[in-house]
Amino acid sequence: LKQQQQQQQQGEESRQFATPARRRKMAAVVEEVQKEFDSAVERVKTGTRKDGGSASNEEKLKLYGLYKQATVGDVTGSQPWAVQVEARAKWDAWNSQKGKSKEAAMKEYVEEVNRQIA
Repeated sequence: LKQQQQQQQQGEESRQFATPARRRKMAAVVEEVQKEFDSAVERVKTGTRKDGGSASNEEKLKLYGLYKQATVGDVTGSQPWAVQVEARAKWDAWNSQKGKSKEAAMKEYVEEVNRQIA
């Protein structure tokens, strides 16, 4: 986690001091990642699994956590009580991605969708 935070901070610093040409290139990369992410979100809605079955709860929660991190950022609110099983599982999945940058979460989401869906 500490390494991820350092990488995120270095990325923010490099954007801050980038030349205009470098900023345009970085913006194009971010735009490409956003397009891949949007496409992956659509595939989740309409695609079928490679094995023909349905996703396990663990797989669904992994995608949920990455999606929330990519679209909202770090988890907000307090952890639900253990008796609130579904809410707690979703909160835990999202919290497990805490500190990950939006771009990194999008890339990982795309990779996970590619792994799960044909």
